[in-house]
Amino acid sequence: MLGRFLELGVTTDEIGESYEFLQTIGFRNVATGDIRPHAYAVLDAGDFCIGLHAIDSAEAKLIFVRSDLESHSRALRRQKIRFEYSRLTSDEFNELGFCDPEGIQLELVEAQTFSPGERREGGSPICGEFLEYSTTTQALDKSVAFWAGLGFESIASGDEPH
Repeated sequence: MLGRFLELGVTTDEIGESYEFLQTIGFRNVATGDIRPHAYAVLDAGDFCIGLHAIDSAEAKLIFVRSDLESHSRALRRQKIRFEYSRLTSDEFNELGFCDPEGIQLELVEAQTFSPGERREGGSPICGEFLEYSTTTQALDKSVAFWAGLGFESIASGDEPH
């Protein structure tokens, strides 16, 4: 329901330093478009991209691409999702943002903001392959229901920390 995962968007005051660090552990630069109103760079690990955003926000966000975003926003509203922001007009880059019950930020954009990189040959970056985005929750049942409503399925559970 969210669309195709695009990137983990992180904010940084020092895009250059973050960019150089990610390159040292095996991420590669990806050409970005000029659609963002702020400084923006993307690095690719082959199966996972990190977007570096020079904006005033303390939280990382999960960013997905979803075509026909205006129509899709109505389906999300029917699920009682409240948008933090919504830009859905014919003369601007369409995007909307909302949070899960624990405050994880999600953003849906109507088009990809960078060109897909070439597939990596010769393995993963130094840090390994991307497995999951893990976070804490105070209400597991509520969080599971929220994410299931967006099309995710529970693939593992347990009472002990991993």
